[in-house]
Amino acid sequence: MNNKRIIASFLAILISISSFFNVVFAQLNPSINVDKKLSQEKTLLELDGKEIEENENGEIIVNFKDIKDGNGVLKYIGNKSIPKGKYGIWVETGVSNFEAILLEEYEDYDEDEDTDKNTKCTSVIFHKKVWDTEVVYGISDDEFAEYVEPKDVIKKVKIKIVTDDPSYVDVSGLEKLIIRGKKYLNEMQCYKEEYIKKLQNTIKESENLLGKENIEKEEINKQIGILTPIVENPEKKEFNKTELNKILKKVETLNKENYTKGSYEKVEFYIDYIKSEGDKFQNQLEVDICAQELKKIVDGLVDISKLKEIIVKADKLEKGSLSDDSWTNFENALEKAKEVYKNKVSSRKDVDDALKNLNSTMALLSNMDKSALKIAIEKVENLHENEFKPESIAGKQKILSDAKSVYSNSHATQEQIEQAVKNIDNWLNKLEKKYVVYYETIDKRRINLDASNSIELDISQGGGRFCLEGKPELKDGNEIYWVFDYAKRETVAFTSVKDGKLYLKGVGDTTIQLKFTKNIDYNNDPAIVTINLKVKDIPKIEDIKVYIDDKEVSDKISINGKQNITLGLKAKFQGENDYVGVDRSAFEYYTLNERNDNTHGDRGDKNSIIHLYNYNEDVTGMIISEMVGNATIVIDFPRDGVKKQIPVEVKHVPVEEICFNVPKEFEYEELGFAPGSYNGIYLRNVLEIKPKNATYKGEVELKFNDESIASRERKYGDYIKPKKDGTVDVTAYLKTDGKEFKVTRTIKFYKKKTAVENIKATKDKIQVKVDEILPIGIETVPKDASNKEFEYKVSKNGVVDIIGNSVKGLKEGTVEIEAKSKDKNCKNTVKVTVTVLPKGKLRDVKEEVKNTIKQVTTNIKKDKYDFNDEWNILGLVRNDKNLISEEQKNDYLNSIIQSMKNGNDLSAKAKPTNIEKVVIALTSIGKSVENVNGENLLKNIYENPNISNGLNESAYALIALDSLNYNVPDNAMWTRNKLIEEVKKYQNSNGGFGLFNNETASIDMTAIALQALSTYKDRDDVKPIIEKALDYLRKNKTEYGGFKDAGKENAESAAQVLVALTSLGIDPLDPSNKFGDENYNVVTNILSYRNNKDGKFNHWKQDDSSNLMSTNQSYYALVSYLRFMENRSKLYDMRDEKVEVKEETKEFEIKNLTAKKEFKLGTDEEIIIKAINKTKENKDVALIVGLFNKDGKLVNYGAVEQNIKVNENVNLTVGLPLPKEGEYTVKAFVWDSLSGMNPMSKVIEIPVK
Repeated sequence: MNNKRIIASFLAILISISSFFNVVFAQLNPSINVDKKLSQEKTLLELDGKEIEENENGEIIVNFKDIKDGNGVLKYIGNKSIPKGKYGIWVETGVSNFEAILLEEYEDYDEDEDTDKNTKCTSVIFHKKVWDTEVVYGISDDEFAEYVEPKDVIKKVKIKIVTDDPSYVDVSGLEKLIIRGKKYLNEMQCYKEEYIKKLQNTIKESENLLGKENIEKEEINKQIGILTPIVENPEKKEFNKTELNKILKKVETLNKENYTKGSYEKVEFYIDYIKSEGDKFQNQLEVDICAQELKKIVDGLVDISKLKEIIVKADKLEKGSLSDDSWTNFENALEKAKEVYKNKVSSRKDVDDALKNLNSTMALLSNMDKSALKIAIEKVENLHENEFKPESIAGKQKILSDAKSVYSNSHATQEQIEQAVKNIDNWLNKLEKKYVVYYETIDKRRINLDASNSIELDISQGGGRFCLEGKPELKDGNEIYWVFDYAKRETVAFTSVKDGKLYLKGVGDTTIQLKFTKNIDYNNDPAIVTINLKVKDIPKIEDIKVYIDDKEVSDKISINGKQNITLGLKAKFQGENDYVGVDRSAFEYYTLNERNDNTHGDRGDKNSIIHLYNYNEDVTGMIISEMVGNATIVIDFPRDGVKKQIPVEVKHVPVEEICFNVPKEFEYEELGFAPGSYNGIYLRNVLEIKPKNATYKGEVELKFNDESIASRERKYGDYIKPKKDGTVDVTAYLKTDGKEFKVTRTIKFYKKKTAVENIKATKDKIQVKVDEILPIGIETVPKDASNKEFEYKVSKNGVVDIIGNSVKGLKEGTVEIEAKSKDKNCKNTVKVTVTVLPKGKLRDVKEEVKNTIKQVTTNIKKDKYDFNDEWNILGLVRNDKNLISEEQKNDYLNSIIQSMKNGNDLSAKAKPTNIEKVVIALTSIGKSVENVNGENLLKNIYENPNISNGLNESAYALIALDSLNYNVPDNAMWTRNKLIEEVKKYQNSNGGFGLFNNETASIDMTAIALQALSTYKDRDDVKPIIEKALDYLRKNKTEYGGFKDAGKENAESAAQVLVALTSLGIDPLDPSNKFGDENYNVVTNILSYRNNKDGKFNHWKQDDSSNLMSTNQSYYALVSYLRFMENRSKLYDMRDEKVEVKEETKEFEIKNLTAKKEFKLGTDEEIIIKAINKTKENKDVALIVGLFNKDGKLVNYGAVEQNIKVNENVNLTVGLPLPKEGEYTVKAFVWDSLSGMNPMSKVIEIPVK
């Protein structure tokens, strides 16, 4: 077959394989003008006169030496434009840190209609602090979508601040962990109390560390090692959702077509909300309320099925000889019924009224015109009786009954119909309102409502308020509320509920309800008066006048110093002689010398002399003076070409005094948390410049004589932040106008202590057997008291032994233990009588282990196992290989392959522990690990540059490679000897092992290190390492045979120790090994974590619900002990299992016919490959040659799909232009198809240098 030369240039194929190679594409609106050459989409940073371009990895790298004043502009320089009616926005989607990178404006254009909306740039401020974050540029429907990632992303770029300074200590990793942790604290009600306390304490420790001077890198790494597992393993609460699920099931039975779209959308919206918030309920009450609200919404569904039936019947009627009037009434009723039927927001009343009206007109088709009577009847029916005086509204039912009688009488004469209408009109005219409501305009003019409480206003008349005439008698603490229609708040109008101020947003109809209530849920309270508000467009404006404090501005605005000046506006409308007050929010405000920094809502002067904030209706039209000087303000109404320019002069007002009124003593509750009023001193409350309108450059600075006690913090507002107990002198000073103002104050900071009021015993008498250990049971009142230490006195020696807060029986007898708090505030003591009984029957621990494994197996078995079920699989198959079927094993393998196609990286550059756990699980079920979706997972471990990232990486690398004594080449990056040395590096002088270095130590990491080294326990260089680590574990064993993590016993630590001991051949029940005795050892400790409800395992003993991680680890730990008892191989030694062996090449052989063995950057290369069909049948396949960057992402490629016959050779020639710089590799391979992406051959790699 002739060679085929193909150059990769078509987008469709690239998209079809993008998920496999992690190629990221923007989600583009089809109306956008898109240039399909994606490589041309770039981002450029202009910083302090220097241009920094985005590199090939989509990164902008900013070095400390690039940062001078730190002001930069980020520009998008691609070819995509913003469609009409849409908005280009910049959003920071990475982790924010304003102390490093501040994205000042998220919109790429000014709000001025004349400004180009495709400027594609945003301001950024840089500080000399190592950080990285992601920023996206894209398209939004909302110009104010500041913090929401745009739906259509045009460009993503990563911004990194780096430094060449070797002495700089990078704390960004710890800061990001703190930020993640605080997100959990913001939702603390969703998580277990013990977890929140642990997280709070660890974050507090971390922030205290960050506040230290001369911090060391090792200290940061140590703290990261402590905080990481806590942040990455949040522990959520569980709640009873039975009632909620019952209602959700009911919803599934509903026919969507039988209800109005609007009412059913509420149900769908609420269900989506429940699903999205399902794991974020804060308490059981919230779950119950959620169920109640959903039931309320379901009960509120508006059924339109009957209305549909009657419409179908009505459509079949014909006029015949019926009168025009009666037929018109019928047609109107039918049209109205159809409108109600189609209207997604029709209420139940709308549907009932439409149904009733249509039925009525169909029944009363006659030769008489009753349309006026129908309207009159509706007026009476729509009256709100509580709005009128009782004696006035008393005749409603009679007048309505008489009118309906005439209307329903098919023999009624036209004269009778007209008289009925007249009777209703006369009755309506005599009605007297109980409450009179009127509207007061912005310039105090009164506009009355009509008899039906209706009012019509144009948009310029907003800013006034609804008023109630007289003073109503309010009972039971009620207040006046003006309640708006929430659905119309952004499109028509809304009010300030307490004072009735009216904000007009657009043309349309809405209602405002006057209510007397004290309930925050005022929507359920009855309306006293319902106002029917119609909003129309602003009439043509011919001229405007500007006022300040009711005085017209004739020439200029003079402002003394720093002030907030509110403008008043009056307008002259076409055809009118007088100027009337208008809502200032209907106009635009800017300056002639306007800034261009894109700060949201701020149209201030370029020299910052004045600011014109336009955040919302309340602050629009305000001048905030800042600096001394002159500016010109423009007030504009573009629609009618009305514009007013007014000079503004800001005069200097000198500073006379600094007032610094801090407290002499300050008691804080917690260090390291956002201040509130309990954890810091806000400067806005204690620092004042007099006079208040004084002008000066710069700011008041603070100096502390000891910053280890307190310092100034701007992160959560400008405040004085305590760091520890102590006394500090704080000096506030300001230099201005040649003068220096200075005030020094002394503040004593101290932590609030919770005293022990008294102590109590949970039991007056306890019984303990000889050699048994039980808690004494002393508690503080309150429970959260600061000091939880006790002193104990025993009435007789030799009967019991006090171990911590527990008692151990030594010999038979009775003693009295007296307990006293070490808190001096607590004066009381309590006594507990302890009776020591004879030694109990020895526990049959081995039988307990067998029974527990049997019971838990039933609870943890699954129908299907997927990627991330590795530890579950390990425990089950190492217990009994038949617990997982061959079909389930194949399903698990396929789930790994599918996850890799979906972007799960298991390459040699991936996170090692992700690869290692998969190798352990696949080996345990007898599956090959040397060709998984074309990847040799063993090679991806021993050639992985990330092994040195931490102890977990190197320890589990040894465990995985030793699980089947897999071959590791002598020239591998990580041989077994190198891995052993890497593990040994993490041992602390105390014998324990740390996660990231040898300066810390934990039980879990020590146990995992021992598991990894157990295979080499007889080597001379390993023996002393193991013995030292075992001594560390012995010293940290609790009296109950368990182990503590972060100061508290837990199941996982004990589980890891048990696996370590069994791997080393150490029996934890043998007292000579010093890991306990027959009654109290690590095995019995693990068994004590069983959850009584579901039989699984808790994390902490006092937990109400079991924990998945605790269950998996406890289960496979007990399995490891079972194997130890039965003299089977250790948990991770799987040489007793039969493992599939697959050829590295699959069904096709692939050869490289290119002469060159490596390529050079910046050259155009031609690659030729040959594919040979080694199968027994003709195959449709895809041949691919691609260029990959250092992250394994495809940047260019060539491909062909065709049928290859048995034993036939097919050549593919691809021309690839190679980039001038960067790290790349050319790869060639065969797939079953471009869409299937299933490997059919090995992968050929050609390096690019």
